[in-house]
Amino acid sequence: MKTMTMVGGNIDKKILTKCLHKARKMINFTKFRCKHFSFIVRKNKIVSIGYNQQYKTHPIAAKYGHRFCSIHSEIHAISNYKYDLSECKIINIRLDQWGNMKCSRPCEFCEKLINDNMLKCIYSNEDGFYEFN
Repeated sequence: MKTMTMVGGNIDKKILTKCLHKARKMINFTKFRCKHFSFIVRKNKIVSIGYNQQYKTHPIAAKYGHRFCSIHSEIHAISNYKYDLSECKIINIRLDQWGNMKCSRPCEFCEKLINDNMLKCIYSNEDGFYEFN
């Protein structure tokens, strides 16, 4: 079973701040009430960005059992990055319509996608960032 812990010293806080800043700049990219953004980070550099999209789908979504007519931000970010994911992390951020952080823990389908790609997952919550162990 996966556990969550508050992000500690093993990730650069600057990259978390940069991802949050970028997510707030992109808040109007998606029409959903809560906006989800995923950042693939390799060596403290953002290499891919994804956001939730309505009325679209992707073959990866079907492969992992996602049955809704939307693309989750994790799928969007992972499908945009065409290189080896082995040294990467995925940072998920969910914002409400005013730009406040909310819980962005991946759904069960995206969690399986993340695990299959051996990505370390860091996600936002109302009180900070957490990571799966």
